[in-house]
Amino acid sequence: MAAEEKVSEASSKMNAMASGMSSKASGQWDKLENIFEDRVAKAVVKLGVPLAKDMNALMERIQGLDEAVNKLSKLHAASVKPTSARKTGASAKSAPRPALKSLTKSKPTPESAAKPSAKAKPKAVNERSAPRRSV
Repeated sequence: MAAEEKVSEASSKMNAMASGMSSKASGQWDKLENIFEDRVAKAVVKLGVPLAKDMNALMERIQGLDEAVNKLSKLHAASVKPTSARKTGASAKSAPRPALKSLTKSKPTPESAAKPSAKAKPKAVNERSAPRRSV
């Protein structure tokens, strides 16, 4: 019986130590989890990824704008009265098209004729034909 008492005493000590180690380990895991979450949050902010609260605020704003657009559309539709005198798509398509300008070279205008051409080269001066000055 003394052996059984010693085994149960050792077993209870081991259980106490195990539970102490388990609580310490879970505390360390909690700290590690918090550190990880903080670092991920910082990385997300640096990358410019919107947070959940930003997305929720944006969704609320979009819903408000959508409602405002719907109200304005209904007001506009109520104020515009359809008339039978409006042209249909078929009559607008049958209208003659204006002629396109020719893509060929056009005649020079008086302003462009007065300006020297950029391609024109100055005449070369022939040294032999030019009179010489005596010094």
